[in-house]
Amino acid sequence: MNTPLRIGILGTGYITSGAMIEPAKEVRDAIVAAVGSRSRERARSFAAVHGIPRALSYEQVISDPDIDVVYIALPPSMHAEWTILALQAGKHVLCEKPMSANAAEAQQVAEVVKRGKPVYMEAFHYLYHSFARRVRDILDAHVIGNILGVDAHLVVPNKYITADNIRRKYELGGGAMLDAGCYPLHVLRDWLGEPKQVLSAQAEVDQFDDQADVSMRAELEFADGRRGTLLGGFSDSETPDTEIVITGETGSLEITQMYVPQWGGQLRLTWQGRTYTEQAEPTASYLFQLREFVRCVRDGAPVLSSADEGVKIARNVDAIYEKAGLRLRGNG
Repeated sequence: MNTPLRIGILGTGYITSGAMIEPAKEVRDAIVAAVGSRSRERARSFAAVHGIPRALSYEQVISDPDIDVVYIALPPSMHAEWTILALQAGKHVLCEKPMSANAAEAQQVAEVVKRGKPVYMEAFHYLYHSFARRVRDILDAHVIGNILGVDAHLVVPNKYITADNIRRKYELGGGAMLDAGCYPLHVLRDWLGEPKQVLSAQAEVDQFDDQADVSMRAELEFADGRRGTLLGGFSDSETPDTEIVITGETGSLEITQMYVPQWGGQLRLTWQGRTYTEQAEPTASYLFQLREFVRCVRDGAPVLSSADEGVKIARNVDAIYEKAGLRLRGNG
């Protein structure tokens, strides 16, 4: 029997519990062994609440020979730096999206990944859920014919993104496009391929930071003249907007909660005058993701949300920011 992969967490934000701590309790080949924070007191408090054996600094997590995997849940401006340090130390890395603050940083990460043996995965967790695979099966079966266009939204209620949230701070890699917007961009790429160009992009900026977008709408052109539109942002609404509409030659597919299927994911397929609906399995997407990550490490399975794919996504994000007249995140 292989011993469990020992995971060290960098960061003590709210995402860590649902995305790593809880799933690890259900995956016998993984165990959270340590948490790292800038503040030792913060690390100790977090470790005590979540039953994590050791509280360390970031540097100690990276250098610890008893840590196999580093899970990075830091502000986007810190993702590339700590991913590279972890990879260079021989650790496998699961990094929260976005992979980096910009494409230049993403390319640096990818180059380090290519030089070493550790596994790198960008945490587009929805991709590993059975619901995403079900949608892919329907599209691959050409039930709605060739895809003509996709309109994808992810707008999160402001109650989750308060004024002091890192997602609204430019210097920390904040902005709606880099946060919520990268999910609809990801599905556009998955279903339509590599964009040819960004046709338009309009940003609504934060009242406290004119470089931090609280909403981004963009239209992209793909092969054969197909169009994809995305909307990512934070709003005053009490409920999220997660609607996706895929228009095909012979029908359409409407999807809600694609990005977190366990929150009520549903698809509605319309074709040949008929309608079919299906609910997503309620199992957490983060559990599917952790299982797949372990498989990639243990068995050498290919990583779907790889560093190379992350670089392409980052280039698209940069192009959207430039089209909207905003500076790139980070130093790029």
